[in-house]
Amino acid sequence: MFNAKNLASYLRSYFMSYILGLLPTPVPPQNPRRPYNNDYTQFIQVTSRLLATSLASILLHKEDLRRRERAIANTEAVKNELREQLSESDKEIKRSLIKFQRFAERADISIFILDINGPYIYRNDAWYRTCAPKDPNVDPNK
Repeated sequence: MFNAKNLASYLRSYFMSYILGLLPTPVPPQNPRRPYNNDYTQFIQVTSRLLATSLASILLHKEDLRRRERAIANTEAVKNELREQLSESDKEIKRSLIKFQRFAERADISIFILDINGPYIYRNDAWYRTCAPKDPNVDPNK
């Protein structure tokens, strides 16, 4: 990793395999009275590790933000697509209902639809002609 002969110490992250930056190290050290020994080398290594960890944390945070923004954008796209599909389905249902009503109005047979609880939802004119009660006291809705 760090060699005393190098002019810079590489900032590497333990999480990433590429170089994050360079930490300039003066050769000779800034203080001419202090030798460039193992203590100073360890100081540079510890400093570069601390800076690399901080820089990696910042980069991971930025990548996480980008990933979240992409996920939000994808979610919005899916939401819009589903909204369009729902709109198309609603239009198709309305078209089918109109076709059924036209068919039922022109049919010569009695056609009716009951709700799950029993009352009529739809009855065509043929139903009223053939099945309508003659007694005015009887409610045809039940």
